[in-house]
Amino acid sequence: MANSGIVLVGPPGSGKTSIGLALGVRGYWFEDREAALVTQYGSIEEFRRQKTEAVARLHAGFLEAMRAEPRPWVYESTALTERDFVARLREAFGGFAVRLEVPVETTAGRIANREPGGNLTNDQSLTRVQWQAFTDAYEGMSFDLSVATEGRTPKEVAAVVDGAFRSRKAAPTQAAPRVMRLQGPRP
Repeated sequence: MANSGIVLVGPPGSGKTSIGLALGVRGYWFEDREAALVTQYGSIEEFRRQKTEAVARLHAGFLEAMRAEPRPWVYESTALTERDFVARLREAFGGFAVRLEVPVETTAGRIANREPGGNLTNDQSLTRVQWQAFTDAYEGMSFDLSVATEGRTPKEVAAVVDGAFRSRKAAPTQAAPRVMRLQGPRP
């Protein structure tokens, strides 16, 4: 399992970072790269000016660290501009792709409660437009698991994702990925 990991995909406010941190507590290697990018470039605007170069460096740094880290890894992405990289992580590195589903109202609320300047996407006026763009983009992507995050804590979602990932790794002979879909609030 150390050579593979989990790719968390979802729109801003879907819980990628919180779930990644919860998976970190469960023994996965996870770094909040979004916060590191904001710090490295000094502002969201400066990151956007240098986005092509910044994302290329991010990918190279992640791949280098992933190979050096002996634990399963977690990578978070909106997968809009990183769609090819997400596919590469899945295909070349045994990535278990997880789609985090969240209603637009929940996304808006979560973004409204973020600390200013810590995320690359905090513009509430664009929330609905962005949420729809991400939702549309995910329809053409392949996922191993889809999880609704509304009504669940990051710790609960991390437990589900971890269990599904471990189950998949224990039975690698499956011919095709089986999509598991967990929706709605927990019982």
